[in-house]
Amino acid sequence: MKVAIVGNGICGITAAKFISENSPGAKISIFTDEEYNYYPRPLLDRLLAETMDLNQLFPYNDEWYKKRGIEVSLNNSVLDINLSAKKLKTEKNGWQDYDKVLLTTGASPFLPQIEGIKAREVFTYRNISDVLRIRSFARGKKRAVVIGGGLLGLETAKALTDRGLKVTIIEHNSRLLPRQLDDEGGRILKARIEKFNIEVVLQVTCDRIVTEGANTCLLSKEIGKLEADIFIVSAGVRSNIELARACGIGIERGIMVDKYMKTNCERVYAAGDCAEFNGTVYGIIPAAIDQGLAAASNIIDRPFEYKGTTFQATLKVMGIDLTSIGVVNPEGEGYETLCRKDASKGIYRKCVIKDGKLAGAILLGEKDGVAGLTRIIKDGINVAGNKDALLGSEAVLAEVFQKMPA
Repeated sequence: MKVAIVGNGICGITAAKFISENSPGAKISIFTDEEYNYYPRPLLDRLLAETMDLNQLFPYNDEWYKKRGIEVSLNNSVLDINLSAKKLKTEKNGWQDYDKVLLTTGASPFLPQIEGIKAREVFTYRNISDVLRIRSFARGKKRAVVIGGGLLGLETAKALTDRGLKVTIIEHNSRLLPRQLDDEGGRILKARIEKFNIEVVLQVTCDRIVTEGANTCLLSKEIGKLEADIFIVSAGVRSNIELARACGIGIERGIMVDKYMKTNCERVYAAGDCAEFNGTVYGIIPAAIDQGLAAASNIIDRPFEYKGTTFQATLKVMGIDLTSIGVVNPEGEGYETLCRKDASKGIYRKCVIKDGKLAGAILLGEKDGVAGLTRIIKDGINVAGNKDALLGSEAVLAEVFQKMPA
């Protein structure tokens, strides 16, 4: 069986690895428009800060791919898919046969409709090539503005700070990490980030980016004029659906898939940041892994139903521990929240309960309890009568909830 995988991010490489291990006779071909083999995108901030060399970024060497029968074609975009003939057209090699194809085309940075957004001082940040361009341009520069206070924006700000630049983060929302935090958590995180000598300005709309003589400025009605040598736009991403659109594969915000990760076209699957399941484009690494495994299993005729992924982010934001799981900003009735905080130490924990079960949690500034709360959510354990224990340590959670029924 010939399996063609379009894209070599975490989703594509996860699928390729699963197929190679569970279908030894399969011929796996990965096509990517990048010039590099798979690398973990969360490490790009280290490359930007130059605390990691480029050759340290790649977890797998050529022998790893060869041993698994995975052929990677770099700098080779897929231009078209002939669905009836089961062929895909590549930029370098023309038409290639396949038996099944998996689209893991990922996502691209979103550029807001801002006048001047394409000035030479403005960059987006998604892959190795982006980072190398930013590094080159930033050498000798003194001041940077990061547009966007999501995870990538914060990591970019810290990396630029480590390079010696004075950084200002501007965020349109009323808090940082709007998907992962609530207002209280956002306030505590903002205070901790500002201790790194990073300026954070919230509720700012970027109106224009203009060049005035030798200076480039961001103009905003909220803060007026903000000068900088380099601007990084981190305003979210949009699914790469152009190939699917051109081939007649069903799309909305992402490539539409069912519970088997199948598209509306025979023998074509999609997964990861480009895929939309039950109206959701997850855009998170755990979902990319889950969907890659589900798609791979179904591709080799091992039926597996994907049922969605709990939104979870466990990460270090500028060295600050943060875990956000499930529903952290509930809307509607029937929710109860429990909180514990120590703003002076930058610690905040919030648990959201509905119908006697833990629906979501935030742990900021601490890791103790992450595993237990994650298990409680995923196992659907009833927490009624023991709710206060949710604010306790890993040991407390294990003692109280280890044997609790769902």
